[in-house]
Amino acid sequence: MSESDVEVPRSRMHSSYMEWAKTRQAARFNLAASGMPAFPLSDLAALAGLRVVDLELTGPAGYGYAPLQQALAAKAGVSPDCVVAAAGTSMANHLAMASSYEPGDEVLIEQPTYELLLSTARFLGANIKRFARRVEENFRLDPHEVERALTPRTRLVVLTNLHNPSSAFTDEATLREVGTTNRTSAADYAEAAGPRTAFVLKVHPSNFRIEGFTAPVAVPVGQARAARWRRGDPGVGPP
Repeated sequence: MSESDVEVPRSRMHSSYMEWAKTRQAARFNLAASGMPAFPLSDLAALAGLRVVDLELTGPAGYGYAPLQQALAAKAGVSPDCVVAAAGTSMANHLAMASSYEPGDEVLIEQPTYELLLSTARFLGANIKRFARRVEENFRLDPHEVERALTPRTRLVVLTNLHNPSSAFTDEATLREVGTTNRTSAADYAEAAGPRTAFVLKVHPSNFRIEGFTAPVAVPVGQARAARWRRGDPGVGPP
């Protein structure tokens, strides 16, 4: 399943769900809220006998509490400038997506899902495709559904656990199975090769090892040439 949207300028993009959840609904018990009611830091400090400055979680630029940023940077072995704190899960999702693909790349998202994941993917310019989590299967995550929807152009698979909105749980074994579906295949080589491709470099794994997300691919020269011929690459004769 693919999803096509009318192109909307980023300045006009918004999440209808978030607008409703934050400004329109007036339910007595708000199940859409993931935080706590607003509570002035000054009141909290007075109750706890602290100074307001002791409760500050972000720095002057809003990028997080400096000692925590420095500790995270030290653990990762990078500069604190490389550490970005998110002010919540939605912002963390935004950062993860923004660092995982470029505008126009294909992103595979479960259906149904949390609306803000779709809004974020659209905002970041993703070409969105969907895979089904079916009500008749209690919204179970099916690795085969994911694999059928994957293409060589897929850059990211987005899913939730517990599933939002059904709360269906996915065990670790199933998540690992989904994580190993995007393996390189002969079709990936054929998709990537073009008229200007001179050779394909295959690195022997004696120097490194990657587990879980890759599989060895044997692509005979004749098979690769046949794929380029079928695609109509100039200068490539029939096999």
